[in-house]
Amino acid sequence: MTIRKCTYIGLGNMGLAVYKATHKYFLANGWKIEAIDLNPQRTINITTDDIKLAQTPPERSTVTFIGVRPQDFISLREHSHKVDIVVSMMAGISVDTIKTVFPGSRIIRIIPNTPCAFGAGITPIYTDFNSLKDTTTASVLTALSRLGPLMPVLDEPMINCATGISAGGPAYIMLIAEAMISTAEEMGFEPAESRQLVAHTLLGSAELLIQTSKSPRELAQEVMTPNGTTERGVSELQRRDIGNSFRTALLNASKRAIDIARESRNQK
Repeated sequence: MTIRKCTYIGLGNMGLAVYKATHKYFLANGWKIEAIDLNPQRTINITTDDIKLAQTPPERSTVTFIGVRPQDFISLREHSHKVDIVVSMMAGISVDTIKTVFPGSRIIRIIPNTPCAFGAGITPIYTDFNSLKDTTTASVLTALSRLGPLMPVLDEPMINCATGISAGGPAYIMLIAEAMISTAEEMGFEPAESRQLVAHTLLGSAELLIQTSKSPRELAQEVMTPNGTTERGVSELQRRDIGNSFRTALLNASKRAIDIARESRNQK
């Protein structure tokens, strides 16, 4: 019986989130797992009897998850190994660039976000191969489904666009949450109460987007009564052109992914 092996390289914030969401599936189905990060502090919390911690990859792996920083990817040349499927979560690093380090491998690019650790994120996914029905690919896709909904992307450049929208999205939402929590505390709520108020407001708002077909503008309008409290708050945000600030931030984030792709091509 062939032993299937899964290797995780890079256990930073995103790499660790993907590891947490997917590794139990591989273990439950008899795969061997190795985890690699040059920072030993990142591997402290994942040490178990079932997982091998290593400094270098094995000679061969069935699937390897790449979670290193994009600017560190080319340095993996010295640790190149034979892999059937490479799953990259790096922003801006194209399939062609990945193949310079892993020639002959099939490539899956994913752009997850940190809530995927709880199966609560959304993950755009692009593959450079058409057949997704073989046993190994099916296993990998099943493991990836533990991240939350998968959104297939047909054109690879759209992965860079997704980087600015969904991958960085939690950071933008947390800035809003921070402002709302701080203001709630200023008004007299306890920190725990403030956090609960805001967290469930954001959660409920997300459910409205998911469960209805109404536009965000329509959903916002349903909360506002003429000359009421919410209308006054929204008017202040509109006066400060918050929507355009978000648009600029998202476009700049996506552009940075395109810049990383260009820089990585120059490093080949």
